[in-house]
Amino acid sequence: MGSLTAISPALRLIDSPAVVSTQTGVHPRLEEIVARHFKHAFLKPLALHTCAAYKTMLAIWKGKSPLILDAGCGSGDSTRYLAQQHTNSFVVGVDQSAHRLAKAPSLPENAMLLRADVTDLWRLLASDQIKLSQHTWFYPNPWPKAEQVQRRWYAHPAFTAVLALGGRLQVRSNWQIFMHELAVALKVAGYPPPPIVPITPVQPISLHERKYQASQHPLYQLEIHL
Repeated sequence: MGSLTAISPALRLIDSPAVVSTQTGVHPRLEEIVARHFKHAFLKPLALHTCAAYKTMLAIWKGKSPLILDAGCGSGDSTRYLAQQHTNSFVVGVDQSAHRLAKAPSLPENAMLLRADVTDLWRLLASDQIKLSQHTWFYPNPWPKAEQVQRRWYAHPAFTAVLALGGRLQVRSNWQIFMHELAVALKVAGYPPPPIVPITPVQPISLHERKYQASQHPLYQLEIHL
C-alpha cells in the first residue's frame, strides 16, 4: 500500500445539490476502514438466494464468453446497453430488488439478470478465481450520510473481492465525493488513483442517468484496469 499524498481526506469538494450529505470531502476514516479490510477476512455467511443465483449464472454462462458484471443494474437498461455494445461477451446484471428487476426490458441472448446480493456474488466469483472483462457500477447508492460510509462499496469488506475480479472497472455517479473516495480506496489498495472525468452522455445508459441528466446534475466517470 502506497502513500496517499495524491488525494487528501481533508479535500473539500464542490458537489451536486442533488445529494444531501454532511460530508464536504473524503470521509476522515476512509483510509483506515479500507486498510482494515485488507488485514481481516470477511466471514459473514453468504446469502442462500445469492448462492442459488450464482449457480444459475454459471450454468447459463458456462465460461464460454468474456464476462461483464453490471452491479446494481436496477431495471436492467444498462445491462441491455452493455450487451448490445459487447456482443461477444456475456453480461450479467445484478440487483437486490425483485421489484426493480420485474421492470426489465427484453434482453439480448448474451445477457441475463440476477436477483442477488452483489457483495456476496463478488465473493463467490473471487473464490472460484473467475475474472471479469468489465465491471460496471452505474450510479450505485452512495449512502451519503457520513455514518453510512461502510455501506459504500469501496468501503465494504467485499471490496477486496472486487479487486480480485480484475478487468476494467467503470464507475459513474452524480456525487463527486463518492468518486473521490473510490479513488482513495484504490490508492489504499496500491493502485494509482485514476482520473475523475465530468461526462455529458450522448445516449443515457440507464433510467438513473437519463433522470440525472434531465435534471442537469453534474455527472462523473472513473475507469481503471484492475
